[in-house]
Amino acid sequence: MRWFLIYPFFGFVNWAQEFVPSQVLDNEPILFVSSELDRLVTSQVISPDEATVLLEFFNHGGFVSNSYQLQGLLAPESTKLIQVLLANINFTSPSYQSTKRISGQYELRCFSPLFSFHQGQGFSIYNDTNYAGSNFAFQHRINLDYNNWHTGFQVAKDAGEPLWHTNQTKGLDFFTGFLAWRNPNKTYLIQHLVLGSYQFQWGQGLLLWSSRGLGKSIDLLQLAKKPMGMKPYQGRDEQRFLNGISGSCRLFEQELLFLASVKLIDAKPIQDSLQPEFNFSFSNGLHRTPSEILKRKQGLEQIYGIGLRHQSALWQGGALLLNQSVQVRDWISDSLNAKQVSPLHFWSASTYAQGTWKQCYLYGELAGTFKKQEALRQALSLNVALVYFLDQNLEFGLHYRNYGVAYQTLYANPIGNNNLGRNERGLIIQMKWQAFKYLTLRFCAEGVQIPWLIGPQLIPQRNGDVRISLNYQPSKKRTFTQQFAYRASEFEFYQLRLQGQFEASLSDADAFLLSYQFNRDLKCKENSRQVSLNYRHSPLGSSLSFECHYGLFQVPKDAPGLYSQLYLLGFGMQSFELNGIGSYALGAFKYALAKNWDFTFAIRLRNKFSPYLTREIQVLFGIRKKI
Repeated sequence: MRWFLIYPFFGFVNWAQEFVPSQVLDNEPILFVSSELDRLVTSQVISPDEATVLLEFFNHGGFVSNSYQLQGLLAPESTKLIQVLLANINFTSPSYQSTKRISGQYELRCFSPLFSFHQGQGFSIYNDTNYAGSNFAFQHRINLDYNNWHTGFQVAKDAGEPLWHTNQTKGLDFFTGFLAWRNPNKTYLIQHLVLGSYQFQWGQGLLLWSSRGLGKSIDLLQLAKKPMGMKPYQGRDEQRFLNGISGSCRLFEQELLFLASVKLIDAKPIQDSLQPEFNFSFSNGLHRTPSEILKRKQGLEQIYGIGLRHQSALWQGGALLLNQSVQVRDWISDSLNAKQVSPLHFWSASTYAQGTWKQCYLYGELAGTFKKQEALRQALSLNVALVYFLDQNLEFGLHYRNYGVAYQTLYANPIGNNNLGRNERGLIIQMKWQAFKYLTLRFCAEGVQIPWLIGPQLIPQRNGDVRISLNYQPSKKRTFTQQFAYRASEFEFYQLRLQGQFEASLSDADAFLLSYQFNRDLKCKENSRQVSLNYRHSPLGSSLSFECHYGLFQVPKDAPGLYSQLYLLGFGMQSFELNGIGSYALGAFKYALAKNWDFTFAIRLRNKFSPYLTREIQVLFGIRKKI
């Protein structure tokens, strides 16, 4: 999968002028968002596999800014496909459409376990009494556009949570809303304003990257992030977003951004860790049990900042200054009038640059935290990388990171396959080779060192990761990929992983995907394995589309973990952990009742065969109406 594009340097200018419409050379986002993927798949403009790539890209905070990036996400040689996509895309901002009437979209997504079966007990309605709320989960969203104004709100709850809380923080479990405006005239001072919930991405994710962006890949070009700046937020993540006001101004051909975010967050005592972490996560956003509910909105988070950014066709860069603080109660059980303490309050800043120069693509960001009690050298954080194109078929990459022992930030998106937001050092070496016309090979090696551990005897100070990937695509309708991964640490932890898949289109309306994964713990000599078969039927112009998935898995107690990631028609990427010994089956249907109505229905069946037969049935339902 290709997430980000490096501008081709061979005949780049002439090719771009001949092929790309002038409006897409602008750095503004275009109207190609996740809600359009199902339509493009049903119309056979893109394949389900390409839709999976794009959807995961969108879900991790990415956005498509121009045709170069489209080509990089899908395939460098797909010129005809890009031309078809350009004909199906409206080149305006996805968040600020200029219309003469009110338009928008209503969307409802629901999920609920229905039945469970236990051997010897028969079927029963699924009900987990350990949680305060029902097992029913949903997300309800409305978006409206009028001229240059855009507004929206959402209400959502997770399984096991009550919809309405009656404790000291009364209200809906999760609610967000925003009001946004965009100036259609780029010569005016104020360009954008967002009031309410929004996301903010900056640089390579060291200082401020509110969404859960991409950070793990065998390809350095996938690690390279293209910051979008700010945009309204309507996601399901209850933690990684900002709430307040944000905007941008045009200042001497540069972009001046400002932000102020004040919101209540779930708070718990900062955990005592065996090693420092610069990327803090206070809560997972779940409010199912009494202990989780007591932590709800018990902290006050404040972030204020100002940044200056410059963007051109090949380069962009800027600087950002932030004041970050979090206040939490001395004890979670204290009353509302309890004395507040401030465990975190600091200034931080960063500067970044990224772009193409001759046969090289470079990106880097330097960030620092300013505290009186800490030396500046220990509070710096650095990402720097170089991707060098030896020729059209061979490229080399090098990425170095160094996250200082005293560096801190509230929202970050670390880079590295083994990175968890720790204060560490790491080096990635990569090679990508187009061996033959249809065959691409990738090699990636990563070494990580954590020199500032409090208890080095309990956590490994060094670990490594080696990955080799093969991609064979003789045609758009047939693709085979295989990845080999080997991980090791100084604590005699060795893991071998194999992943592969074969995709083929039987006709214009039918396609299937066969995939497998195998993990082995070389020390414990335990194996985990999974195999699955997916089939999709989406006739061109038909109102009804459907797909089905079937898989078998075996994950013993001490074996390495496995995860399944499927693109489910109408619901996007579905990820769930596999454990035990069993099977799963999923089916999804999408029906277009009228021009502006979409109905989606899916059902998931999961069987576990050990130690007793257990069967769970879960249902997903969705409805979408374009206003």
